[in-house]
Amino acid sequence: MFQIKIQPKEKIGLSIAAVIVVIAVGDRLVFTPVRDTFEQINRETIMAEKQLASRIHNINQKDLVAAEYQKYGLTLKETSSDDERTAKMLSEIEALAKKAGIALADIKPQPVRNIDVYREAAVVVNAQGSMEAVVMFLHYLHDSPLLLRTQKLHLDLKDNNSSAIQISIKVAKVLI
Repeated sequence: MFQIKIQPKEKIGLSIAAVIVVIAVGDRLVFTPVRDTFEQINRETIMAEKQLASRIHNINQKDLVAAEYQKYGLTLKETSSDDERTAKMLSEIEALAKKAGIALADIKPQPVRNIDVYREAAVVVNAQGSMEAVVMFLHYLHDSPLLLRTQKLHLDLKDNNSSAIQISIKVAKVLI
């Protein structure tokens, strides 16, 4: 039969080459898939921890959300007529104007408009006051539990020598 004579230096070289091949195959077949699996599990764990932290935050905010719902949710479920809601809106605007320290000159309710799936009640308010009072009034309008929104705002100086400002505001409320 055919025999190959290998010298000791060649045996050492072949042995080292075989060890390198075994290590490379072991790395490709065992170590890399295991490492990739651990990295994937680690990424999923981090994502799950972030989702859990977000959900815990939401659970902790439950009381605050319930209080806000009580504040705003009940006004949205009103079953009164459009005229009653407009009257409530007018009284709220008057109270906010008094609280801010501005003098109301005129309040003109506008007809209720149908817009797609909701109705909108609007009021044009003419008033006068200092700039600080006007800013406070606008702030109070936007913080109102009736969810009032300013659609148009026009500011004019009352006189050139006065710091009083005349304002004309269109205030709207969504009716459901």
